[in-house]
Amino acid sequence: MRFALSLLLAVVPAPVLAQNITGGHKFEMSDGAANVIQELRCASETSCIFSVASRTADKPWETLEKQTLRVTPLEDLREASGALRYAVERKDVEVRHNREYVEIMKQLRPILQREPAIRKCWDLNYVQPTYLVACAVQQKGSGESSIFLFATLMASCAEAFCRYIIFPMQP
Repeated sequence: MRFALSLLLAVVPAPVLAQNITGGHKFEMSDGAANVIQELRCASETSCIFSVASRTADKPWETLEKQTLRVTPLEDLREASGALRYAVERKDVEVRHNREYVEIMKQLRPILQREPAIRKCWDLNYVQPTYLVACAVQQKGSGESSIFLFATLMASCAEAFCRYIIFPMQP
């Protein structure tokens, strides 16, 4: 009887990390003068709404962008993985020339310390294919997983980012 029970336990698969984007995810940033919220709300793995809102001083929130997206799985993870690797390699470098990057890295740096790895990505097909990508990222040595938003960097590699600016999203 003990043998049968141990055999049964041996074939039960380990828990699988949640690897989908269904639900709500947002990134909030403030530099003292302005606040920005990026939000991704997904009814399924193929349909999401992406919105960006901002507020300055005592003015009310203004929605800058709100768009329904046709989401598809991203098969080639090389560019997103390379962008994440670039950020991990520069996690200890002080960002000085871009206030937005300083604020993003404040939130991203603790996650980068745990050597995250991309598990799955979705092309949000915003503007054009691979311009905006969402990825499920797992922390090394733990079952902790989160969603990162990868937005195309419209310049050469910078102090903190290359190819994509990486926004750690919160549920």
